[in-house]
Amino acid sequence: SIQQQETLFEEKMKNAFEKQQKQFDVKQQMLEKEIQNLHKQLSQFSLKKTERELADRKEKSELENHIILVKNKMDENDEKHDAVTQNLETELRALEHNQLIAMEEQNCSFKEKQHMIDRKIIENEEKYHNDLGILKIEIKHLNYKQAINFNNLSDPKIPDGYNGFNWQGIMCMEKSYATKYHYSNAGYIKGFIYGNYMSYARDLSITLVDQSSKSSFYVYSFEASSIENYSLQLTIQGFRSDIPVYTQTVTLKYAQSQIFELNWSDIDQLQFHPYDGTPISSYSNDSQRFALNCLTVATD
Repeated sequence: SIQQQETLFEEKMKNAFEKQQKQFDVKQQMLEKEIQNLHKQLSQFSLKKTERELADRKEKSELENHIILVKNKMDENDEKHDAVTQNLETELRALEHNQLIAMEEQNCSFKEKQHMIDRKIIENEEKYHNDLGILKIEIKHLNYKQAINFNNLSDPKIPDGYNGFNWQGIMCMEKSYATKYHYSNAGYIKGFIYGNYMSYARDLSITLVDQSSKSSFYVYSFEASSIENYSLQLTIQGFRSDIPVYTQTVTLKYAQSQIFELNWSDIDQLQFHPYDGTPISSYSNDSQRFALNCLTVATD
């Protein structure tokens, strides 16, 4: 850690300083002793008045010069000691500065991580509340979920209010009628999945509107097949207040019922629009009829 590194560096500097100080003290003592000895010798030589006076003066001068050299050397040692101390202080300040920067960076990083954690907590709380709301809606819809398969109708026209909806562009056909008049078209014959009655598109498009103008409904899925075309395209749209909020296009197979998942919520109108497709024969007259075998919905 940064604190451990700082402690190790301080100990290292302290040991180096003590070692340098001891070496300096030893040299200082040696030099002082040497000066004392030189002074002693100088005093002895000055007391002698002999014929060697000139020689003594010369020797005295040499000793004085030596003393000067020793003092200069001591001054140099003092300067080196000061330089070492200054370098150590500079390194210490640099270390403290770097540690301060590192601590600030760690603090910023911690704040960023804390901010990310707080934001993640908020996002999770929002997701939890959204999921809880969706789950409550789905549970509510399950209580009102119904599969409309049109098997309890006998009139060709599906009346408004049937299963709580108003119907446009859709008719109901009885199986015996299809067998008698459309026996050669498997699209009709195989459209009777749930009994003796089948609903199909009369005027190309089917529109389903909630009978209550203040209500909305949930569409889980629908089951359909093409009556007179191969690969009939079918676009499904969900509206809310006359504004399309969902759109999906599927391909219907001829005389083969398929289930398509939608899972659309909070809509008040549902439309089916068939187009394209390849007619099964020249007698199809460009008809794009399709069978709506089952519609699974839930109302609020």
